[in-house]
Amino acid sequence: MKKAGRLTYATLEAMKGDPDYLGVPVAYWEAVSGGALRLLILGKVHLKSVDPAKPVYRLPDDTEGLVEAVSRDPSGGTEIEAVKTGFNGDLSVVTMSKKLVDVVQAIESREGRPVRVVLAKRKSGAMYLVHKEPLWLTREATLKALNDLLGVANRKKRKKILRRVPLDVGGLQTSRFGGTEGAALLVQAVPASPGLVVAQPGEVFAAETTTPKDAAKMVKAKAIVTGGGTLSHAAILAGSEGIPCIVGASEEDIKKITSASVPLSVDAHAGKVWAGALQVEQDDDGVEAALGEVLHHAKKFAGLKVLCNADTVQAILSGLGRGAQGVGLMRTEHMYEEKADELAGYIEAALKGDAKLRRARLSALLQATIPKFKDALTAVGGGGLLTVRLLDAPLNEFVKGKYQEENPAMGLRGCRFGILYSDFYAMQVQAVAEAVRQVDGGCNAEVGIMVPLVSEVGEVLVLKDLVERVWKAAGCASLAALRFGVMLETPRSCLIAGEIAPLCDFMSFGTNDLTQLTYGLSRDDASYLPGYAALGVLGADPFRSLDGRGVGRLMWLATRAAKDANPDVQVGICGQHGGDPDSIKTAMEVGVDYVSCVAEKVPGAILASLK
Repeated sequence: MKKAGRLTYATLEAMKGDPDYLGVPVAYWEAVSGGALRLLILGKVHLKSVDPAKPVYRLPDDTEGLVEAVSRDPSGGTEIEAVKTGFNGDLSVVTMSKKLVDVVQAIESREGRPVRVVLAKRKSGAMYLVHKEPLWLTREATLKALNDLLGVANRKKRKKILRRVPLDVGGLQTSRFGGTEGAALLVQAVPASPGLVVAQPGEVFAAETTTPKDAAKMVKAKAIVTGGGTLSHAAILAGSEGIPCIVGASEEDIKKITSASVPLSVDAHAGKVWAGALQVEQDDDGVEAALGEVLHHAKKFAGLKVLCNADTVQAILSGLGRGAQGVGLMRTEHMYEEKADELAGYIEAALKGDAKLRRARLSALLQATIPKFKDALTAVGGGGLLTVRLLDAPLNEFVKGKYQEENPAMGLRGCRFGILYSDFYAMQVQAVAEAVRQVDGGCNAEVGIMVPLVSEVGEVLVLKDLVERVWKAAGCASLAALRFGVMLETPRSCLIAGEIAPLCDFMSFGTNDLTQLTYGLSRDDASYLPGYAALGVLGADPFRSLDGRGVGRLMWLATRAAKDANPDVQVGICGQHGGDPDSIKTAMEVGVDYVSCVAEKVPGAILASLK
């Protein structure tokens, strides 16, 4: 439908006598003291909500009735041509005249959002806009409506419209199960990673609690159901792998899943599992296309670069498809799930000092890793960015029961392991280099090698030398641009960031560990936080929304010192906070250059950087 042009007071006055028109507003009315009304020029005032069936304004004595009109179909987001008209609660639906349609659309265009308006019609034929308010639509309908408005808006108005796009658009549901009314609902819990899937018995991983050792089974599952929370290991893994995941399930719920002898229909958008194979109904209706157009506009105004956390080709493609500008975090520990015995064997041989077995295990791991990096580089494509984090997880996760530490999260992990057993980190860098050489048609990607958990300048010096030596020896200097970086995950690393920055091309805050170490608590054992929140001791869960006063202060100090020491260094965040809108606001105040988050959160992160 053709959009109306810009309305002026004179244009509206000229239309008053037209017998064909219905509901042309010539001005806004504002309530003032004593119930009187004050006339204002169109577009100059926002009125509070008013029920058209019970008008609170003292309308003109010759008012014939009220007209209520909305600019969009609330469920579909499409333009409509019907209007409610009547007075004192006696409302009926009539066809809108073309001129009224044009006027309602003009108000919508002026507001930059779908609207609901109430107009007073006088005997003279004049219409007065006595009320307007945002029209609340479904998430999918809002997206489609705002995309329509973006198509006809100027640059200044586009930014205003983009700020009204829902931030959770990354989890848009474009398919649903049909026939759920008669199906047996087995589980109703908490959505963690969106998705819709019909799985056969045994294809849904279900457990009350999970550990990183369960990762190999979880990544092969069609869906995951656990008793953990939205920040549990299972939820994080599912989000990064694009696996539908439901958390907060009870012990009884888990038993229902594990004992099921029939297919299971899992709707992780709603947190529900039904018994039986339900029919999947597609109802995209242009939503994905609208999302793509909206993100195309949004990236022109984004205040940050948004990357994705991705460990597999599927996750990389999903993140790039949602608007990510590269991969900001590829966690290598997940690469060894199919070679868990080889990795455990290497660690055991290294701890025992068995050099021969250690070399054999390392050779097997190298050959298993090269194809995975090659596939990742191919998925990123020429000119893309792939940031590889070297092995980080605590060793007890790989050699369960054979290596014990009192506090493994703060023990021999990250760069500490990479320095004491440098042949492992050298193998990982060599695997990336060999993958670069093997990419069909040549690799033009930008490769970042990121060292985790640094706390000392000496650690950075040792590992930077190792990375550059291996890269040069592999002959990759002319094949792909190498960027060296570190993760700032300890308070000390933040405090000495100015000393570290000259050695780096980029620095990334690992906000999960940084939050744990700053607060001195484990997110896996922080069950008391809801009680703290209920008592008002804690405003928000710091693992969900970045703590600006403490953790954020450390980040600000680190960013400022790093930029002073090396103006070219890129600073970002790649923890769970990277996809949280409130945390992104804090990150922008800190002064970071980019955020990296799971694919599902990428669209919201792009939009949040406009806020």
